Amino acid sequence: MTRLVRLQSVYQSINENSLDKHTFQEFSISQEAYAMSREFIKMSSRSNFPWSEIKEFFENPYFTRGWIFQEVIVSRDVSFFGCLANGDLIIADRDTLYGAVSFISMLRTFLRAHFVKKDDKLIPDAPRSNEEVATMSHLVTSMVWLYDLNVQIYFMLLGGRSEWQSDDGFELKDMLLHSRQCNVTDKVDKVYAFLGLLKSGHSIIPNYKTSKSAADVFTDAAKSEICRNWDLNFLSYAEDTTPVMRACLPSWVPDWDLKGPSTSLILRLQGYPCRPNASSMAVVEPEFLPSVEGRPDRLLRTQALIIDQVALPETLGTTAQRSASWEECLSLWGKCAGLTLDEPNFRRKYGQYLLGGSKLAAFWSSILRGIISFQDVEEKLSGNFEGPGHVKVLANQIAERHNFTTANALLSMAVDQKYVYDAGWKFFHSPKGYYGLVRSRVQPTDSLCVLIGSDVPFVLRPRDEKSYELVGEAYIQGLMQGEAMEMLEARDLELTSVTLH
Repeated sequence: MTRLVRLQSVYQSINENSLDKHTFQEFSISQEAYAMSREFIKMSSRSNFPWSEIKEFFENPYFTRGWIFQEVIVSRDVSFFGCLANGDLIIADRDTLYGAVSFISMLRTFLRAHFVKKDDKLIPDAPRSNEEVATMSHLVTSMVWLYDLNVQIYFMLLGGRSEWQSDDGFELKDMLLHSRQCNVTDKVDKVYAFLGLLKSGHSIIPNYKTSKSAADVFTDAAKSEICRNWDLNFLSYAEDTTPVMRACLPSWVPDWDLKGPSTSLILRLQGYPCRPNASSMAVVEPEFLPSVEGRPDRLLRTQALIIDQVALPETLGTTAQRSASWEECLSLWGKCAGLTLDEPNFRRKYGQYLLGGSKLAAFWSSILRGIISFQDVEEKLSGNFEGPGHVKVLANQIAERHNFTTANALLSMAVDQKYVYDAGWKFFHSPKGYYGLVRSRVQPTDSLCVLIGSDVPFVLRPRDEKSYELVGEAYIQGLMQGEAMEMLEARDLELTSVTLH
């Protein structure tokens, strides 16, 4: 028990310091955060630090069971019992464990900020002094498992009760996203195990008949969420799936049996000023139609604005994972856009982007997915960035090593590279001149579109006339804030009825 209490007290003392989430400094750890990280290292590198017990705690399958979540959330008081290696009994309440999880989350943030994982080993992302490497060695050896740990499931389990009480229940979307991190015996419980915690307004009724498949239940959940909110943002969670589920699940229905957190663009940009709003203010009136085999609600008919073909074969980049380094990936993507990233006089050489501004700024805004405003990108490319000295030094080092301009090197640091890798994004330059990012499954002949009632654009794959398969989300530079709807009003685009299979 003393060990868990010690973790909680450490977290509380550290938590007095905070960083502004939406500043440019977020993308390269500030001096204050780096100093805090050094204290983390010193404390956690002690030989008597209880790493084995902590690892065992987080690997306990109890915390990932679907039905356990409901039991813990509805319980007013919860005590967790455990046993240390020496036989001592641990009794911890919800708040104590929440503090321990928060501390572990801070350590995980530090690891991801300073290391990359390769072949189950953590390698410093920049040269370190001998003293620093020696200090980190014990931490790195003990904490490889923590690098990919999804701590959100523990935060939800231990801290979700207050949200459940104050909001009179959870949103279905939030519970289904959580269910991807949970284990169940029957796949239908990815939905059914959380129905008792939802807000009112959903029409899903548990049905354990053998004729009711997981695909049927997932389709029921998608229809319920779309009809309750009258928008199509739920489609953003229809990410890649297994071949088995792809054969029986409509392309527009999310597969909640996928493991791990969602890489949805909408989810990633929540809380940022640039949160996308491609067409969500428009009213959506979808129709749900039976499949050819007669299964109900398998087809979704709605309205869309078809923007362009995704790309030509030579203007669709590969995913970041296929490049030797992040800088090499960016250089290849730049070539797809017709740009050279070491060119300082980009305005004079490259001219204007299709929807305004310089082409190089449009390229970097696409890579950054709007996290930094287009105007700020233009300023940084002009050399007007005022930031911490160590950020500029690092940018200069990258520029010298990879033949970038300092401004381009600075912007390359401002990307959540792990997310770009994990989500399988790749750059495209469409035939009409649009820049953006699409998912790994996308093919050059697929179509870029804005579905009426969605916050983000999508990629559709034509099957036959007005019949499509949903491939995934897209980021289209200049069409993320309702511009396509303005083009519709100006009659530059027209509405098309599409049926998603």
